[in-house]
Amino acid sequence: MEWLEAQSYDAASPDKQRAMRKAALMPSNVKATVPEPYRLWRMCKKWNTLWWGGGISNQPHILMLEFMVCEAATAQWQDDLANMEKILRGD
Repeated sequence: MEWLEAQSYDAASPDKQRAMRKAALMPSNVKATVPEPYRLWRMCKKWNTLWWGGGISNQPHILMLEFMVCEAATAQWQDDLANMEKILRGD
């Protein structure tokens, strides 16, 4: 989830970044890179297929488990993001 935090922080406006710093809501690793399973999950989800440039997975059960983790992490991050927005608004 470090990458999701960093991506969200980078996409925020300078004013929002300042507010996040003041509220101690900085990402844990601002230079996090996208994990390979997450990159593949996003690509496959976008194109609605399990095919990518490297071929089709030779261990689909492992790929599906990785994709389930990516889906769960994204859902968790969306909940965390909603909570952060409430904190920044002062709710």
